[in-house]
Parts: sequence; structure tokens; C-alpha cells
Amino acid sequence: MKTRNSKTAVLTAMALMAAVIVAAPLMAQEAQSQPAANGSMPTEITLRALQAGVASGGRSAGTTGIVGARVTCIPPTLTCGECLLLDSYNPNGGYDEAVPGSVVVNTVTTSLPLAAGEPYLLTITGTVSYWAVSAWTADYIGSPEPSPMFLSPAVPVGAQQDVGFDWEYLFAYPNETMGNFLLGGPIHFAYQGISVNNGATFNDLTPLAGQVYNPQHIYKYVVVGTGQKAKVAVADGGPHGDNYGRFKVCFQHLTPCPLTN
Repeated sequence: MKTRNSKTAVLTAMALMAAVIVAAPLMAQEAQSQPAANGSMPTEITLRALQAGVASGGRSAGTTGIVGARVTCIPPTLTCGECLLLDSYNPNGGYDEAVPGSVVVNTVTTSLPLAAGEPYLLTITGTVSYWAVSAWTADYIGSPEPSPMFLSPAVPVGAQQDVGFDWEYLFAYPNETMGNFLLGGPIHFAYQGISVNNGATFNDLTPLAGQVYNPQHIYKYVVVGTGQKAKVAVADGGPHGDNYGRFKVCFQHLTPCPLTN
């Protein structure tokens, strides 16, 4: 289990970058956002950096098959789709700096390939905690929500009481005497992966609505199939057995908007 002392190192990393985060409000992040996958931006910090106490770059970021262009016709046509549940909890193992890929907690894979050249709407919804429930006391930072949107089936319901992460943002965390790093609002984390080429490359994408916190914890993206299956991975730079909460990951085939002069 993670301990409060181990999380002290986590928040030490936040202290080192607090000046950058506070100086760059969310509107500045949105202004820097680009339509294609672009890895970490200057005002972002990765979950691995936060938890390990070091600044690092996270997972590989290729751009094959990924787009962020907005769908301009209203409404685009949604056809067949598939929804998967991605659990942040895994009782086996945890992050080991010496083991490549150990930051990944779990991965879900579409049952069928995404058709090559075809656009898909990807929607990711949910909230999780990367701290054990015992770490959440009355002395927390931000506004934790009382339970995950989608519970982890292998974790007792009573041990899933507070959450502070969604797919894109940290909005609350246990206070370990390191101060408040959410004065400027929720912090964007570029630590999870979306792949449309069966895991060959993973990307951190900008949501269609821009790099803006959504209090409903719903984020939408457009990806283009490569003729291979899509994968979505959740990561944690610490033990994975004290996490809880799942993300709902839905791929829906889009009928492209007709071209007009």
C-alpha cells in the first residue's frame, strides 16, 4: 500500500513546479493546445513525475492515426460503437523504475480493429483515486468527490470513498503538509495513453473542447483508424493495489461530414 510518507515525495515534486503551474492558468494551457497529439506542454506535469518526485516525460508519443480536428457539421452521425471499462486497480505489482512499462496499471483493447482511414469519436468518462482511502482525511486539498463514477469490482465498496482524478485532471489530493497546488484550479496530467495501432505508440490527446477541466469528467476526442485495434492504458507511478475507480472508454464510428464548397 502507498504510505503518507511516500506521497510526501509526490508533493515535493509538485512544490518544485508550483511556480510554473500557478503562473500559467488554464486559459493559457488552452491557448497552447494543438489539434494533434503533442506530448507534454510546458504547463503540464506527468503523474509519474508527481508520484516519483522527479520530472520526466512519460510514455512515448507518436502521431500515427491520431487527429484532433473538430467535427464541423452538426451533428455528425454516430454508428456502431464499443464501450470498455478500464480499472485503475491492479493487485499485482506496481511501478519499478528498472522495469520498462511497469507504470501501466491496466490496458483495454477494442474487440475489432478500427477501420483504416475512418474517424471515430472516443469518449472517456470517470474518476479514480491513486491513493488508498486511508490517505483521505479531512485535511485534503481541493474538492474530492465521495466515490468513483464507476467502482472497481475487486475493491470493497467501503474502501472507495474519495476520488481526486479524472482522465485529464487532478482536482483533489490528500494534504501532506506540502501546501495547496490547486490555487489556479485543477491541474492537467499527461500520463495516460491512447493508441490506435495496437499499442505500437501511445498518445496524450487534447480533448475536442480544448484543454479545459470538465467537472462532469467527460472528455471526447477524434481518432482515425489504422486498420488495427485500439488500446487505452491507465498508469500510476507507484503501487497499483491501493487504487480504485474505473474509466468508461467508448469508441463510436463517425460518418464523416460531407465536403462543401
